[in-house]
Amino acid sequence: MHIVSCMIAIGGDIRTVVAREDITWPEVSMLRFIHGEAAVTDIEVVDEVERTPTAEKARLASIYDPKLVDSLYPGVVPLMESEVPGHESMLKANKPEMGGPSGVKPRSHHKAKKTDEHDDGDAGKPFDV
Repeated sequence: MHIVSCMIAIGGDIRTVVAREDITWPEVSMLRFIHGEAAVTDIEVVDEVERTPTAEKARLASIYDPKLVDSLYPGVVPLMESEVPGHESMLKANKPEMGGPSGVKPRSHHKAKKTDEHDDGDAGKPFDV
């Protein structure tokens, strides 16, 4: 889950702006929900943390009104974006067993060798019942 720095216009008022450096990406949606869509600006990824959506929802509910959190992220296992679009995960990039930045192992371009010893010589013939 990305941690970002950003500027927050409290209540959408550009005369009252607060800088934050420890906001999770799902928390940006919460702040936009509270202060207005255009209230959160100058977003930059600064760090990353491993956290489940359920744990993040619980963390947000401990900071903000739990009813607001539940209205934005309903359910026990809420759907929430954890990464800023266009920025790759630093955690995935550092896990070679995951296959690199995408987290998907590259497909082999080699044809698979037949390993079973089944004889396909009877293919297309009717079964003996």
